[in-house]
Amino acid sequence: MEPVLNLFSIVLLLGSAHGVFLAMALLHAPTGNIIGHRMLAIIIVILALDLGNEFLYQSYYYVQVPYLIWIDDPLEFLYGPLALFYVQALTSAGKFQITLQKFWHFIPVVIAAILGMPFYLLDTATKLEFIYAEIVPQGAELALAGQELMVLMFFVQFAVYLILGIRELILHARRIRESFSYTEHINLAWLRNFYLFLMIMYLLFAVIVFTPESLDISSQANDLLYLLTVIMFYAMGYQGLRQPAIFARVQADLDEPAKHNNTVEDGTGTAPTEKSDKYKTSALDNETSQLLLKELLDYMGNERPHLNCKLTLPVLALQMGISTNYLSQIVNEQLNVNFFDFVNQYRINEARQNLANPDNHKVNILTIALNAGFRSKTAFYTAFKKHTGATPNQYRKSLAPMD
Repeated sequence: MEPVLNLFSIVLLLGSAHGVFLAMALLHAPTGNIIGHRMLAIIIVILALDLGNEFLYQSYYYVQVPYLIWIDDPLEFLYGPLALFYVQALTSAGKFQITLQKFWHFIPVVIAAILGMPFYLLDTATKLEFIYAEIVPQGAELALAGQELMVLMFFVQFAVYLILGIRELILHARRIRESFSYTEHINLAWLRNFYLFLMIMYLLFAVIVFTPESLDISSQANDLLYLLTVIMFYAMGYQGLRQPAIFARVQADLDEPAKHNNTVEDGTGTAPTEKSDKYKTSALDNETSQLLLKELLDYMGNERPHLNCKLTLPVLALQMGISTNYLSQIVNEQLNVNFFDFVNQYRINEARQNLANPDNHKVNILTIALNAGFRSKTAFYTAFKKHTGATPNQYRKSLAPMD
């Protein structure tokens, strides 16, 4: 059995090298979410090691370095915890920290290393026969059992962490709409795409493990899994060059409400804090809530703060001189909407007035959007269609006089 290179093995090797380079770039990034960078860098390094080991397998170079066979398998149990920590680091406004209490997440790595030990202790000839001849050599039964149990444990563990990570993303999306009047740069579209890749990886892994050998699609799924990993590495590198802050630009926007939240007092001499049951223990009675609601609506109509494209809940509360918590409660309970929809309704009304103004007949849609307080044409179209059922162009045409 002699080592041999083919196009696919070369692609794997180049992808692995690019992954290491990408991880180093993240670790040395001078700005952004440092903890988030580290979590993502470790994930990329493990993926790069997987690509490197697949290269050794595909090219038969395992013959020359048999001690590296499957040596990275226990590290794959880091994917789930690190992906979850990455989400939490990017959605916690700089408050996420690695503490001793979080180290229980890494127990499966130790268990996997123990389960893999019978295989790692096999002699070189038996290892090579095990992986290339696809038979279980005599004396390798315990190694096979350990590998099968490791695969099953990974399948369950990864599913659990995928669910936890997706839950964090959903909660983050809700928090954004409770405190922001915009979602550009803070909706973590990159992170959603990253989790989409993880889900595809999980599904392909399921095909590889559980598809009957008679269907003969496991090898194709395996190759596709590694090819997608290479593509993801190069896509991340391209995005990083085109937009250097692609992995952490959310941080400044998330920090802004937290900064204002610490400066707005609730009338009792202390800054409002997050409540576990949102408004259950709020001191705001219904009569005061109604008065503050009227004050809010008057302020929105007279001062038009919605024209500020970076308006947030804490900023508006500071301008009105009331508690952020109280303002949130008024918007949610009295108006039954979140802050995002509340402000954007005013912006849509502003845009509708501008579209209906004959003097603005030749003004382009983007200008109308920006003048109404939106940060992008895409966000404007999405909100306008949601609130009116028509696109801005359709609405404008419906107002045009009939010939």
